Parts: sequence; C-alpha cells; structure tokens
Amino acid sequence: MKSRLARRFAILGLAIGVTVALLWWYVRIFNPFHLPTWQQIAHSSYYSAPLTYWIFQDIVSVLCPGTFLQIFTMEMRGWFSWFMWILAVFLNIPIYYGIGLVVDALMKRRR
Repeated sequence: MKSRLARRFAILGLAIGVTVALLWWYVRIFNPFHLPTWQQIAHSSYYSAPLTYWIFQDIVSVLCPGTFLQIFTMEMRGWFSWFMWILAVFLNIPIYYGIGLVVDALMKRRR
C-alpha cells in the first residue's frame, strides 16, 4: 500500500528527528538552561531543573519516540551515544510512516 501522505509523514519524521537531535546536542554542549554540574548539585540541599527544561524533555520524547533507546546508553559519552541518536532519528521514519498510513486510512474512510 503506497500513500503519498504516509511518505510525507516519513519525511516529516526524519526532519523532526534531525531537529530534535540537533537541539539536544545544543542543550548538552551550550547549556542554555544553565543546569548545574553534579558537583554543584552535591553541595546543594535541593535542586530542581527549570520548567522549560522539563517541557523540552517531554517534547523530545513525544516527537522522537526512538529516544527511548537512550535508556540503554545513559551516561555514555562518545560515539556510542551518537550512534543511538542516529538510530533514534532513523527509527522516526517508519514510526511516522505508520502514523501517516493510519491518518490516510482514516481520511479515506471518512470520504
């Protein structure tokens, strides 16, 4: 079953995945939320990340479901972490393609 809408969803999934990965890289490198280091947290009695950071984290997990693979690479640095991000981005393609097929089937059913 070929569907133009599903293919467009797949391309959108790839674009969203790349955007989310680049944004996450930006947050990790440049720290726009001004997150403290683990040493600063250890000396503090209470710390809670800013609300915008939690919202950003939720948006990432909803828009790029493949990021749940990061559970297996927690606190790993280097190439393996980047490999899992690339895998998560490419997993977005079949996920969004499937969503596109469902949306297309629902639209055809309504006609």
